[in-house]
Amino acid sequence: AAPATAVIYPQVLPLRRCPLLDTVGLRNGQHWRYNPLAQADTQGVTRSLRPYRWGDPTRLIHWRTSARYGELRVRELETMTASREVVIALDTAARWDETSFEQAVVAAASLYTYALQQGFTAVLWLPSSAEQDNLLRERNRVMYALAGVEPAPTHNMTSLPQRATIWLTSAGAEAATLPTGSRQVVWGNGSVAATSVIGLSTLRIDPDEPLETQLQVNVT
Repeated sequence: AAPATAVIYPQVLPLRRCPLLDTVGLRNGQHWRYNPLAQADTQGVTRSLRPYRWGDPTRLIHWRTSARYGELRVRELETMTASREVVIALDTAARWDETSFEQAVVAAASLYTYALQQGFTAVLWLPSSAEQDNLLRERNRVMYALAGVEPAPTHNMTSLPQRATIWLTSAGAEAATLPTGSRQVVWGNGSVAATSVIGLSTLRIDPDEPLETQLQVNVT
């Protein structure tokens, strides 16, 4: 029999909040509306409270009301008209040090998982010479790809995502043209070329500090 091969998926951090993702795609001029099909959303104004149902995001639990009634109550929201699709993009073409790249892979896995839990339609984007492989949608494929991904500075930055994106890159990397409402996460203390993009919020990551804590802070 052929020897078995063990694939070790990247660590997924238990994020309790993530403003980076919670605000992705939002921009000036959008309006609120109630969408009964989007009650699992986490962006919006509270419309009403109802009993908890299995599968509801824990971030929707209204703890004070739950304590008063003796059962979990969750918020129904009026949601944004913005799309709830998001691309988690790992810039493997940047020049990474080993520690920062390992953290970026963990961040990609964690952000992808958090996005799914919060009701996003999430995909992973990786630079690739084969365009059809740039976007990965199924969770097992995403984790399998992240388990084996490595920096590849020779990759051409073609077929960039065309929807709201969380762009994971290294300081000093070439600027990427990203859709309006995108966010970027940058490792290292060098120059951030992509900050020249108007309105692009950036989260700076210090590789020497806990990644889980940094992914849960507000972006600027």
